[in-house]
Amino acid sequence: MSCFPLYDSLIEKMPSKDIEINDGVKDKFISFIKDLNKENTELIYAIIKKYDIEHGNSNNLFPYGGKQLKSGYKFDFNNFPQDLQKILILFQNMNTQSFFK
Repeated sequence: MSCFPLYDSLIEKMPSKDIEINDGVKDKFISFIKDLNKENTELIYAIIKKYDIEHGNSNNLFPYGGKQLKSGYKFDFNNFPQDLQKILILFQNMNTQSFFK
């Protein structure tokens, strides 16, 4: 278990959720990201970075080709490994309450 309970919770839920990643799901996630407040944007970045660290992919501050902008961060969802995409979709579902319905 890590020092990031949200990440741990998402990892635990991932195997039990069958998440198909298609263009519609990606588009909904991108719309979701655009409407996030700063705190949730930081959580998304933390999830991405934690996944990167856990999988020893890089030492980049912004993995998967990400960039820091004046208004936040910019990532290409398609550059994320499929498991990370699923984790982020779970986060979206948790925040839109459809996860609990």
